[in-house]
Amino acid sequence: MFRSKLTRRLLAVGMIVLAVAVFRPVAAQQLWHELAGLPDLQQQLTDEQQRLLWLDTEQTRTRNRMARKQHLITLLIQGRGSLAETAEAFAQMFQEHRGCLQLLRNNYAGSTDYEKVLNNVLHYVQQQLQDWPEGQRQAVLTRLEAERRQLLLTPRPIAKIH
Repeated sequence: MFRSKLTRRLLAVGMIVLAVAVFRPVAAQQLWHELAGLPDLQQQLTDEQQRLLWLDTEQTRTRNRMARKQHLITLLIQGRGSLAETAEAFAQMFQEHRGCLQLLRNNYAGSTDYEKVLNNVLHYVQQQLQDWPEGQRQAVLTRLEAERRQLLLTPRPIAKIH
């Protein structure tokens, strides 16, 4: 009579559901509520997948920004870039990612955003020079501190950060 495996399985499931509905109406009602909630669960799953995609994208952007900063700091330490150029590049990155700007304003001393950017750049330099011999580290820091003082006397225009 029922030749298809699928038909036999569907019939068996139907009979189980009918038996549960007749002999355990509370369980059938709970099952119905759970099944009715599946579209909400599907939407939650979709929302979570979108959030995870956004987080992956942000993580990639953050890694790229960190790598770019590291490269700029290396050039600055080697004398192949100036403090003003590096600060301008950092300011541009802050412009692209507003959350970083708020962190900069909260965590670095300075009366202007420009001065805070300079201090942020010097902080990265100090971190990178941590394992250098004292004489070499001091030579780089002295050079950059002199450049910083000069820049604060006559600041270059920097991308407006807001």
